[in-house]
Amino acid sequence: MGLDYAALTAELAAGHPVTGAYDADAATAAGQLNAVNVPQNLESLSGSQMWSCTDATEYAGLSDAKKQQWMAFCGVDSITPVTNTSAAAETVKDIFGVGSATITNLVSLRSYSAAQSTLLGFGEITQTMVQTARGEI
Repeated sequence: MGLDYAALTAELAAGHPVTGAYDADAATAAGQLNAVNVPQNLESLSGSQMWSCTDATEYAGLSDAKKQQWMAFCGVDSITPVTNTSAAAETVKDIFGVGSATITNLVSLRSYSAAQSTLLGFGEITQTMVQTARGEI
């Protein structure tokens, strides 16, 4: 299955979600599409990933009840935070407190950047692909 040139043409006309209008130079526009600069969040985390983000000092300072609650929470296969006000996020805030190192670690783990070309399912975009989408060749 080849590249969807109609979708690429539409993307080039719409502009990049971070950098705005694509450059008139095809090579530069391809670079903009391939740049890993579009902020994203993982849709879910495993309990193991949650546990790996646990700050040891904070955990040691928890009551036995809070430790048990955290261990049970981390025993879940997949946790989908969805928003910062979801039940999952509120549970973590309740256990560790807002602004804790554990929460900071979780936010860092969940956040990443991706290339617009990847997010749109195009794969790596070349200068020639941009030129073709623009009708230049």
